[in-house]
Amino acid sequence: MATIRVTNQAELLSALKTAAAGDTILLADANYGNVEIKNDYTSAVTIKAENALGAEFEALSLVGSTNVSLDGLHTNGGLAVKSMSSGISVLNCDIDSVFYCRDVDGLKIDNVDVSGGQFGLLLNSVQNFSVTNSYIHEATEDLMRITGNSYNGVVENNVIADTTGGKPLHPDLLQFFGANGYTPHDITIRGNLMYDEAVVGQNAAQGIFLSDPNTSGGYKNILIEENMIKVNSPNSIYINGGQENVVVKDNVLMPGVGDGGAMIRLVGKAGLDNSGTTVDGNITKLIVDETKASTMGDNYVYGRDADLSKLFSGTDYTNWESYVPVEGSPIDFGSNYGPQTFLMEALSEIAGVSVEEGALPPLALLVEDTPKLIYSNDDVIELRGWGNDYRSDAHTSAMEVDQGTISLTFNADQVKWDRGLLSKDSAGTGDAVSAWIHNGVLKVSVQDGEQTVVICKDGIVAHRDYDLTITFDEEKVQVWLDDALVGQADMDLDLSQNNQAMIVGAYNANSQAGTTDAIRSMFDGTITDVAMYDRAMTPEQLAALDDVHHATSLAASSEVAGYTAETLGYQLSI
Repeated sequence: MATIRVTNQAELLSALKTAAAGDTILLADANYGNVEIKNDYTSAVTIKAENALGAEFEALSLVGSTNVSLDGLHTNGGLAVKSMSSGISVLNCDIDSVFYCRDVDGLKIDNVDVSGGQFGLLLNSVQNFSVTNSYIHEATEDLMRITGNSYNGVVENNVIADTTGGKPLHPDLLQFFGANGYTPHDITIRGNLMYDEAVVGQNAAQGIFLSDPNTSGGYKNILIEENMIKVNSPNSIYINGGQENVVVKDNVLMPGVGDGGAMIRLVGKAGLDNSGTTVDGNITKLIVDETKASTMGDNYVYGRDADLSKLFSGTDYTNWESYVPVEGSPIDFGSNYGPQTFLMEALSEIAGVSVEEGALPPLALLVEDTPKLIYSNDDVIELRGWGNDYRSDAHTSAMEVDQGTISLTFNADQVKWDRGLLSKDSAGTGDAVSAWIHNGVLKVSVQDGEQTVVICKDGIVAHRDYDLTITFDEEKVQVWLDDALVGQADMDLDLSQNNQAMIVGAYNANSQAGTTDAIRSMFDGTITDVAMYDRAMTPEQLAALDDVHHATSLAASSEVAGYTAETLGYQLSI
């Protein structure tokens, strides 16, 4: 299994011819133009960006390819996977314009951003597929389609949001329909956050829309469960032709502007009566069963003009936290209405509380144990590496913690000499922490009043983003770089008595207490997303919080912090 590094299109095309099963073709930062891949391999060959999204394509197509994995690529003119391709993975990619898939067997899409085209993601006659942890947004028509002979698929833990087209376009967030004599079947749609912002001049998007089956048997073996949906269209979940094992279960629908949308509609078209459809455990404004042939279970129907504050923790439909039920409400945990498993697992992930199957902890436990954001700086801090060019934020009592997590992202223009990253330190301070770069070596100094330990990691280069995470508790200090543990010290770092300023972009350990009179080693480059939490968390645990520095503890009223749609698009795999 070899790694073949390429720097331009000609080298890439040559590498595709010589690569063997298991090899990785590593793409240096460059624009590779328009590329069509037609190669067959006996097992996966990975085409991966050396730096995430640094390898750029004007357009990229896989035509009749077998066992190809794309990782970390950026395309300006869309991506096509077609013509009986098989064994294809698309991971961690950013796709501008349409992501078009037709006649594919074995397709994995994970952590992919799709936006800006006439359509988002099109799956036409695709079998054995999964679409997970992705952000599909801002297309002028349908954001996602599953059509024709598509089957054995899962669409799970994605954000599918915001159409942009005006009249006469008729967009859907997720549309199914039959084609060429086939109807999609055996597909699960689970745990997705789906919404469309009502904008003047644009048509309201429909939500999950199953219609126009192409076979007399209609839709079969479709599961729609634990999704969170807000659209202004009355067709929030629309079923036409659910004839065998079509289940709409445990979804929650929130109304839009003017109390629009939030409806489940079962309609009769083409002589099909939805007699194989079951609707159970949903939270919705209305259920309209036009054929009266479906099986209705126990749903919570809150009706028109409901007081949503008595049901939901918020009305910001762009985050899943708003859908957490208000404690004591008819849809509270234990009621079996809505996406209770999804929401409790998500809350438990943030709180670091495990949830055994069938046993949900009380919300009060999550309130008590949720990590708190005690310091944040969301700015992109541009630093010149000389003078007094650094950031100093005054100490606050919230920073006085005996355990915690400090995280930041840095990109150095120079790694020579000493370049300070972060310092909560001064001369004579007992427990303290500082981080800097010394000639391409990351150094993190921690002291607990009895000993000083410096954890090092070499190989730091200029013009590359690095995610640095420092965690500490009464037993150990750990340093993580890009989610990998690079060092650990068995010591009790306790910042509860440390009242020094938070210095970003310089080293302050030589200054007198409470001053910056001997500050040095200014950073040259950018530092972003600086945050400090009151809990020692691994990067995996931090992932649900890391991109949203305004995250706070759950309030006693069950209100929860608001995370962005982009974060959810990359972090909903829990």
